[in-house]
Amino acid sequence: MSEESASRAWSAASVCRSHWRAYVAAVVASLFLTVLTVSYTPRTYAGWVTIADENTETDLMIGLSNVQAWLRGTVRLNQGIKNHEVYVHHITSQAFAEEMSRVKIEGYDCDYAHYLSAHHRVPWWESIMGVTDLSEPGEVISLISDNIKADADDMTNTIKIQVTDQDPVVAAMMADSVRAKLEQFIISQRMSTAADYYNRKIQANEIAKRRFTEAQQQYAEYTDSHQDLISGKESIEEKTLQREYDDAFASYNQTGLKVLRARALTNKVNSPFAVLKNASVNYDHVSPIFFGQLITYLALALILTTWAILYMHRYKMKKGGKA
Repeated sequence: MSEESASRAWSAASVCRSHWRAYVAAVVASLFLTVLTVSYTPRTYAGWVTIADENTETDLMIGLSNVQAWLRGTVRLNQGIKNHEVYVHHITSQAFAEEMSRVKIEGYDCDYAHYLSAHHRVPWWESIMGVTDLSEPGEVISLISDNIKADADDMTNTIKIQVTDQDPVVAAMMADSVRAKLEQFIISQRMSTAADYYNRKIQANEIAKRRFTEAQQQYAEYTDSHQDLISGKESIEEKTLQREYDDAFASYNQTGLKVLRARALTNKVNSPFAVLKNASVNYDHVSPIFFGQLITYLALALILTTWAILYMHRYKMKKGGKA
């Protein structure tokens, strides 16, 4: 660092030290603004639910071969939270917020959207600036979307669901409602997959049935018309048709077992996940945070005070006056 730049740095520091009263005033103003902001900001509470990985199909082995039954993984219909980030995306989507807006709130005799419109308190500065207008349905949906948070843990394959509200009881109820809606979504997706799998197995069974019928008919017609022929050519043809008949019968039998398995899967509904932490009422508010607000105001006040002091000093130096 050059001598001239060092002199300027020390000069700036000495100028700031000489105006220590301005910094004291900035700290007092920051404290006052923090108390004012925290006092007039509605408190927000949070409800949490933590869910674990879904069950994997292991106990239904109808229509599986010995190897498939041992592997127990040829048809993975229950792997939902194996892709848990997909469900986090679903929970935090606008479509899910619209669905949650229709959830009935116990004790208020209305749905969540009307509850927020009637009971959610907006800070006075937002009302003055017109930032939030809960009479608009779109604003309510945006608020619901902001209130719902979900975090996927890749290490443990768990999802933590959080819902915030100005009423701690409602926050806990809505967190549990999010869990229930997610469970319904997973079960619906699973049943849809199982139904599609069932339809495909029925189609495969019908194709195998037609092939079996054709092979049976060809074998029966050939044996009936060649009963007295014992040449090598006829014998080879008969064995070929018999082999085709046996293969078609085995395929028909196997696809029939898979139809039975697919039908059983459509009627099998397990709990899609384990709830590690049920929603409970927490009366400790999560916002506003006093020290967080204080640090923010202090940083802004100190930066602005320093800028103002140095600006005024430079201005007086240009005018030729005393700093």
